[in-house]
Amino acid sequence: MDSTHWQTAVTRAATLTTSAGHLPATWDERAVRGVLAVAIAGIVQRKDRSVDQVGADELLELLDQGPQAVYESGRRLGLDTEDAPEDARAEWVWLTRPWPTEPPTANGGGLPSGIGRHSPLPAIDVCTAWAARTAHGTLTAEGAAGS
Repeated sequence: MDSTHWQTAVTRAATLTTSAGHLPATWDERAVRGVLAVAIAGIVQRKDRSVDQVGADELLELLDQGPQAVYESGRRLGLDTEDAPEDARAEWVWLTRPWPTEPPTANGGGLPSGIGRHSPLPAIDVCTAWAARTAHGTLTAEGAAGS
């Protein structure tokens, strides 16, 4: 995966999070966007297609498998290696890091947080279900638009 493909996946994930109403510049939005970007990039790599060809139904299928499927996508993409683009590797570190719970404001990483407040768990563990809800909302909206 190169930096262009990663950025395209992030852009698509950002569109999905914005469409779902996630507040920008929050821990929650960054976490959901990051989980979606990893899932999108993983599907792109596994199925050898472009980012815009990844359907919400495919995202939902992957995300419904839980955090382990997102971790596996990240490992297959090599996000935990020096071969990954720097921005992708940095996002992976952010998504997989445990969060401090003291002081209480620390676990937002400087961003306002609602979903992960007071949780030391990595963003992937906290937000994969939220990312699935985002994909489901998109799938529902696409289905309604196609009717």
